[in-house]
Amino acid sequence: MKTEAMKEREELLNSEWKDEGDGYFSLIGNNGLNIPDISGEIAYVALPNGHPDIGKDYDDLEPEVNGGLTFAEGNVFGWDYAHLYNRGTPTEHIKNALDYFKKREK
Repeated sequence: MKTEAMKEREELLNSEWKDEGDGYFSLIGNNGLNIPDISGEIAYVALPNGHPDIGKDYDDLEPEVNGGLTFAEGNVFGWDYAHLYNRGTPTEHIKNALDYFKKREK
């Protein structure tokens, strides 16, 4: 079931959450940024009910994602690619974030 935070991100980016299994979800969208050499992509992961990181500030968490987390609301955490020196892809970083959060669930 989608939380309000998930619904907001989905509507804002006109994109759909991908079911990653075990209650985890991912979303890749575009914030409409049109600056040469800088991507407007944004990536998010949503955590399952009961995960210990729900409600934490993004500064308290350190998954290996481009530039670090820049968004946290409820069970949704995100980061962007609005940097001159982006490293990796949203798909790679979603995998990293999911691995990180799944290890912390235990």
